[in-house]
Amino acid sequence: MASTTTIAISVETRTALRELAIEHDDTMESLLRRMIRQERARRMGAALALRRTEMSPGDMAVERALIVAAGVAVAGDALG
Repeated sequence: MASTTTIAISVETRTALRELAIEHDDTMESLLRRMIRQERARRMGAALALRRTEMSPGDMAVERALIVAAGVAVAGDALG
């Protein structure tokens, strides 16, 4: 089992978290972990979107080619 610690949150926040966990038939810790992963993924997506708006057309073409090549490689691996 992972070590634990205590965090100070308001009673209202704890209650809201508990209610969400109950709605999802989950623990508060598991729900928090999922929310943290979702927030990290959201931030990475936002950073990638911003990066793409700053890319030159040539850079975007290279990125698309790399994505297609990676997809072909994955499909080839799946086919054996």
